[in-house]
Amino acid sequence: MFPSEVGTMYGYDNARRAWRQAIARAGVPVIRTHDMRVTFISLALKRGVKPEVVARMVGHSSPLITLRIYRQVFDDEIEEAGEMVANLV
Repeated sequence: MFPSEVGTMYGYDNARRAWRQAIARAGVPVIRTHDMRVTFISLALKRGVKPEVVARMVGHSSPLITLRIYRQVFDDEIEEAGEMVANLV
């Protein structure tokens, strides 16, 4: 949901147009707003923010939703897990 300059909510088409204009002005690659949400959630969890906190921040009813749908496994985490196990041997 995106508020307009006068406080009312943008309709879908207007919000999408405003988003595309902002992307063009910024000169960054085109991404969907949902992609930003996924990135935020994944990075917050990776940095150690508790799943309960992330879930509340993004409006999920349960941290399980946050973990099941949005948690991404990063390559460096796989390497780190391998090193942790190798250190046990």
